[in-house]
Amino acid sequence: MNVLQVPDPGLKIVCKPVLTLDLEALKRIVEMFEEIKKPSPSSRGGPRGIGLAATQVGWDARLFVMNTALTPQGERLYVNPEVTWSSKEQSVGLEGCLSVPGADVLVSRSRWIRAKAQALTGFKIRTAVDSGLLALDLSVTETQMSGIDARCFQHELDHLQGITILDRGKPVRPGPAN
Repeated sequence: MNVLQVPDPGLKIVCKPVLTLDLEALKRIVEMFEEIKKPSPSSRGGPRGIGLAATQVGWDARLFVMNTALTPQGERLYVNPEVTWSSKEQSVGLEGCLSVPGADVLVSRSRWIRAKAQALTGFKIRTAVDSGLLALDLSVTETQMSGIDARCFQHELDHLQGITILDRGKPVRPGPAN
């Protein structure tokens, strides 16, 4: 799977809402989960990332995958996500991005958010792909998030709006693309 890197114009696309998920879309989503699990090429070790938006892989679809727990049980897909409430209290933290390799950027984000999306676990998606059965419950759920979950959700949602971390702050450690 090819991850777009700045300054690719594909990263500036505002993604269209997803109306349906067919088997090919679910296979692509599984590939996105696999992409973030790959080992990091940096000296930091660990996985490449904890989230990946469809726009980052050249897909005009309002969805992203996230796994802040770094476990198979932590895999989450968010379809047509939105933030319905965010705290005025901000948290400044270092963020990296697969589309801005090697860069660390200080970004201010809401400390707490309430998020709404059609959400599925990676397990349910993989089971559907393996069985070929598409009987997935895509009902809308609302959840509150804080910490790394809130930060990652906001970061990936930015991608769906055509915004990268370079639009949010300046690198404290520039990557090769800067």
